[in-house]
Amino acid sequence: MLSKLEKLLLQKEEDEKNKAEEERKAAENAKFDRLEKILLSQQEAKIEKEKLKAKAAEEAKKAAAEAKKKGDEDKLVKLEKLILAQKDEQLKREAALEAQRAADKKEKDEEAAKVAAEKQAAAEKAKYMLDAAKAAREEAEKKAAAEAEEIKKAHEKAAEEAKAAHEKAIAEAKAAAEELEKAKKAAEEEAARLKPSDAPKAPIKFKDAVGRKFSFPWNLCKTWKVRSCLTPH
Repeated sequence: MLSKLEKLLLQKEEDEKNKAEEERKAAENAKFDRLEKILLSQQEAKIEKEKLKAKAAEEAKKAAAEAKKKGDEDKLVKLEKLILAQKDEQLKREAALEAQRAADKKEKDEEAAKVAAEKQAAAEKAKYMLDAAKAAREEAEKKAAAEAEEIKKAHEKAAEEAKAAHEKAIAEAKAAAEELEKAKKAAEEEAARLKPSDAPKAPIKFKDAVGRKFSFPWNLCKTWKVRSCLTPH
């Protein structure tokens, strides 16, 4: 699950990088489009300026020749005003073009700053999520290791207890068998000493809760006190 989360985070980071790259390319294309328009506008303005200059020069030449020819001073004044007006118009166009360049540059700088800030924020977010996923994985691994160690210790303890109980049961069974053998031998000796009319009764036989079988001579365990001592607990 953690590996899947990391893959999702990496995929999201890659998508954001691709998106940022596309936005950057779009911004560059828009920039080149604006520059192309500006250059075309400048070229057109230059051509228009040259035409106006040529036209003004031609008109001035004609007007001057006409004025000189006719001696009309008023025409010379008008011609001077016309030239000044054309020059003033050209200056206004150049000022407007410069203002447009400044506005385009400002827009480009603001867009670049915005893209850089978004990339930085995305990188910081991805790093935070990766760090969180790493910490969660380490915590899960640590918890799993601790639980495995506890289970191992519990199994070892249970095995030791079972071994001890088994050894104890074997020892008790062995001791009971030895006691039984002694009692049997004593009963046989006692029976050998008795007369035929005094032959001993059949031994007491029984099986305990764990399946062990016992057989005690009647003459040795006919009282409750003796039976309690012979029977292993």
